Amino acid sequence: MLPDLNRERERIDEAVASLLAARDALDTIIGATVSTGVDDLEACDAIGAARLDFS
Repeated sequence: MLPDLNRERERIDEAVASLLAARDALDTIIGATVSTGVDDLEACDAIGAARLDFS
């Protein structure tokens, strides 16, 4: 039983490490993102769509 418990603990450690890496990457993206000052999601979508309009 002890080997199974140790394997499960290792699996959990790997999952935690992966989640922490993902959180760090997200923090980096959030820190590099410039706020539009708009909290309305539909307005944000419209701003994003207007910026992507290449016509």
